[in-house]
Amino acid sequence: MNYQHTTRGTAHSRALLGPALLCVIFGVALCTLAARAQEPGGKPARSRTAHKKLTQPRLLLLFPIDGDSGTAPSLTDLVNDVVKGRLATSSDYDVGVYRSSLASIRRALKEGSVSVKGANAPFDSVSKVQTLMKLAGYDLAVNGSIDYSYDASHHQATVSLTLGMIDLAGGKVTARNFADSVTTPENSVKTSDDLDAVTQATRKLTETLMTRLLEPPPAPSKDGKTGSAN
Repeated sequence: MNYQHTTRGTAHSRALLGPALLCVIFGVALCTLAARAQEPGGKPARSRTAHKKLTQPRLLLLFPIDGDSGTAPSLTDLVNDVVKGRLATSSDYDVGVYRSSLASIRRALKEGSVSVKGANAPFDSVSKVQTLMKLAGYDLAVNGSIDYSYDASHHQATVSLTLGMIDLAGGKVTARNFADSVTTPENSVKTSDDLDAVTQATRKLTETLMTRLLEPPPAPSKDGKTGSAN
């Protein structure tokens, strides 16, 4: 009888010891996790993903593309639409379109800080665009121009396009220009008003130049200049 009592007591003790041991192990694990969650100095560790800084898109001012007198308005509108669309799909930029009716430009016109000619197209000089950028409160802009010519003897057309990005960040003026041209095949354009083949070629040319324009700029050379692209 005494042996049976001792056996039962031992079994009972083991039954109590199991949960107690689990509680001790669980408590140690919690303390370890709490210690790891502390940075040096007693500050809680920050989540790398929750507190990761998001890159804010840069404000960019898009100037209407200049077209010469021989360029059909529809081609100029096409280039403007493609450029605006490509910029809008990029998460790097918050795009505004330049107009002389902007409040800051109207105020500058009223105060005489800029002339009527200086506030309107063409936007073909860096200094002119730079002045308007500062008045409008932007440090990044895109401008460009398109030229169209028709060869009646070969029934083909040539479109020349230039797109540029002007960056005033850091107090320095950085201008990158990309220029190219395309000529339609012979006998593809019946008259100067036949723009079907020209429209397709212009769209493709604009897409190509925008791809180059949106690529990261090259690293500065030893003299600190990035140069311009053609």
